[in-house]
Amino acid sequence: MARFFLIIAWMFWNKAQQEVIDASAAGSKLGVLPFVLGLVMYVLGHSQDVWFMEIGSFVFIIAGLLLLHGGYRLLHAYRYPLLFILILIPLPGFLVDWLTASLKMGVSQAVEQLLYLAGYPISRSGVVLNIGQYQLMVADACSGINSMFSLLAFGLLYLYFFTPARAVNRVLLLIAVLPAAIVSNIVRVITLVLVTYYCGDAAGQGFIHEFSGLLLFGVAILCVFLFDAFLQKVNG
Repeated sequence: MARFFLIIAWMFWNKAQQEVIDASAAGSKLGVLPFVLGLVMYVLGHSQDVWFMEIGSFVFIIAGLLLLHGGYRLLHAYRYPLLFILILIPLPGFLVDWLTASLKMGVSQAVEQLLYLAGYPISRSGVVLNIGQYQLMVADACSGINSMFSLLAFGLLYLYFFTPARAVNRVLLLIAVLPAAIVSNIVRVITLVLVTYYCGDAAGQGFIHEFSGLLLFGVAILCVFLFDAFLQKVNG
C-alpha cells in the first residue's frame, strides 16, 4: 500500500512540473461541492473506521481543489493520479466476498471444462476440482481479484506514460486489463492442476505455486502490450 501512495505522490509531482497554469484561467466554484463532500466523507470514515470512505474522500477533496484552482482543464490534467487513488480504495467486505466467490466459481468452471475437453479425468464440486487421485480447492487467493487490481494499477501507469492519441484506444486498453487478469488466472490454475496431476501434490503447492503467479502476471502484462500494439495498428 505504501508504494502505491509513493507512486501517486510522484504522479502529482511529475504532472505539476509539466503543467503550466494559466493565471487568467478561472477556477470553478462547483469545486466547493466535491471538496465539502470529501471532508464529510473523511470525518465520517475516520471516526467510524470505514476505510473505503476515508480513502475515497481524498479523490473528492483533491478534485474539488483542482476545480477551484484551475477549473475542468486542470482536473482533466490530473485524471490519472486521481484514478490511481480509486484503485487504493478498499472495497466493502460484502462486495469483496461476493466478487471473490463469483470469480472462484467462474475460474473453477472454466478450468473443469477446458481440461475435460482436453481429455483429462476431471470433475468439480463447487470450487473443488477432482483430477485423478487428487483434490484441489480454488482458494480465495486464486480468484484473481488481487491480480485485477494490480493489473489495473499497471494499466493506469502504462496509460500515464504512453497515452494513446485516440480516446477510444485508452478506454479499450483499460477495459482489456480485466479479461487479461481473468484469462491469466485461469491459465495459472490449469498449470497448477496439471503439475499436481503429473508430479504430485507437493510439486503443485511448492515453488511452482508461487512462481506461476509471477509468470502469469507477466503474461497478462504482455497481453496488454500486444493489445495496445493491435489498437494502434487498427485505430492509429
